[in-house]
Amino acid sequence: LTRTGEVFGSPLYMSPEQCRGLKLDYRSDIYSLGCVMYEAFTGNPPFTGNSHIDTMLKHVNDLPASVSTSMCDARYVEKVDAILLRCMAKNPNARFQSMDEVKTALLELDRETKGPIERLKQKLELISLKLGAQDKLTKRMIIAYCAAGLIFTGLGATALFQHNSATHQAAREESSIERWKELNEQGQAYFNAGKFAQAEAIFSAELEMAKTLKNNRLRLASCNELLDLYYAQILLQPDLANDSHIMESKAKAAQEVADLQKEELSDVANVRKELAALDSLSDKAKAEVFNNAIDLGYALGERGRFKESIVFLEDVSRAVDRFGNKVLMGKAHYALGMAYLNNQDRKQAEASFRKSLQIREIMLSNDNFDIARSAAGLARVSEPKEAVVLLERGREITARAHNLNSYQVGWADTLLAEQAMKDREFSVARQKAESAVSKCKNALETQLSIEEQNRAKQALARALMYRASANRELLNAQKGHIPDMIERQKAINSDFSSALKYAQELNPKPNAYEVDALTGYLLGESAKGLLQNYDVAVSKSEPVATDDSGHPLLLSKAKVQLARALAINERLPLSEKIRQDGTCYQTLGKVSRILLDFPFAERMYRQAKELSERAFGANDSLTAAIQQELDAVIRDSGQNKRK
Repeated sequence: LTRTGEVFGSPLYMSPEQCRGLKLDYRSDIYSLGCVMYEAFTGNPPFTGNSHIDTMLKHVNDLPASVSTSMCDARYVEKVDAILLRCMAKNPNARFQSMDEVKTALLELDRETKGPIERLKQKLELISLKLGAQDKLTKRMIIAYCAAGLIFTGLGATALFQHNSATHQAAREESSIERWKELNEQGQAYFNAGKFAQAEAIFSAELEMAKTLKNNRLRLASCNELLDLYYAQILLQPDLANDSHIMESKAKAAQEVADLQKEELSDVANVRKELAALDSLSDKAKAEVFNNAIDLGYALGERGRFKESIVFLEDVSRAVDRFGNKVLMGKAHYALGMAYLNNQDRKQAEASFRKSLQIREIMLSNDNFDIARSAAGLARVSEPKEAVVLLERGREITARAHNLNSYQVGWADTLLAEQAMKDREFSVARQKAESAVSKCKNALETQLSIEEQNRAKQALARALMYRASANRELLNAQKGHIPDMIERQKAINSDFSSALKYAQELNPKPNAYEVDALTGYLLGESAKGLLQNYDVAVSKSEPVATDDSGHPLLLSKAKVQLARALAINERLPLSEKIRQDGTCYQTLGKVSRILLDFPFAERMYRQAKELSERAFGANDSLTAAIQQELDAVIRDSGQNKRK
């Protein structure tokens, strides 16, 4: 009974996480209370199986039946079902977040409904709870709320629980973000499907929710989604640049972003004032000011404001050096190194990372994860041999600091896969990427905070991307006939698609700049996969589904994904934007040529050629290939005109 991993409890009342042997908190007790209440209402436990294992599996996978057959007063059935489903939600974040909430809900059972609007809200909440109890996104419910005009009175209000303790406050914030994320993912799905009006409605609704929650990270993400949407629409339909609604809405979203940036600058100014008044503070208070300043500078860099981040962190680093706190010095120089790196200043980045690593090696224990962070930063600006040594060492430290199947170890394996790709050691890259995929997927099965889930998904998306890239390089290296080529290409495309799925779930983004670059790239790769699937279907004379306009659905989706990628890339540094935009424009040209839209295809190829020349030179093989495709489009266009 005392072996590691043994599960304890009475199967009739055990929470899903308890049945799976995961970490428990007070929300597991709320689940168990829900089971007891269910039995009190119906006379039977919610789940009974043929064995203890069967019962436990039902807790993990099934929903309890409605209490309707056991209650003589039908007026209260839906209210009771809602409370019980909320208590027994599979995801702890979807449950009541305190016993006080359960108590309040029970005391309100005797309240009568107040007209049709109130009844509709109760129906919608029940839909939400039923879907949430299965740990699934409540997308249908969200659409219903939007249609009923109840998105804020229903969805938003239930997100705002009233608690005083810090623990309950954190749980409330996670629950609010989860509801915002549901909207965001629905909006992205509409965007990718080319349903722009629906996407705009969803993104606008989530922006209002973010304002209600007073969460600037969510506000910024919502504004960027709207700007991406308007950019993509204008790219695909240039005449929309004269559409007053599009242009006014775009200007409004851009102004919102500018206002948020002003607020950030105000935060910087306030921290500078605190730094100027350090002499009057205790050492403990000084350390707190420095920690906040470093975190703010790092956050500026994560959001792509590299130059501002550098200027601010340089000042903070000098102040920290005078303060003499070595641990803070290691943190400050690491943050400064990341800012230099993102701004393409490799020399300054190397100096900062080396200083950070040296300090942390002296001040911290040899299994401290921060040493691995500094080593990973230095590896990114080092020669290949030194980089591998640093990354291997960082991986060993990470494995000591965290569980071997943690996403942090997956992150370390992902960095090794990235380095192997740079060194063109594709078999090694595939091996490291597969290890990272396994560890990150295992980590996502455990109970992580939203921030940790996003970090794990970011590492997983990158691991899948490197596995796909390595497999593609290995496939391209093979000569002659390859019997399983189509299957291997499908597996590669599947990895890119899965990576895109995880990348799109990264809102609010843990690192906006890196996630934007990743998402833009993966949208381009996903579009290439759709084009490849179309070519295979045509070569096999298989039927191809069409959209409402009669165009092949695969190609229509590819066009939208490429337009969205180009919109996201607008937020990247110029050098990276040029590199990623070139392939997107080239693929857009290929898709448009197949659709016989020759003028648009020609414009896309000309853009691709210009960017390729800037990135690689006029004599580069890629530039030459784009020129050949451009010549072919011009030829086809002329023939089409003669016809």
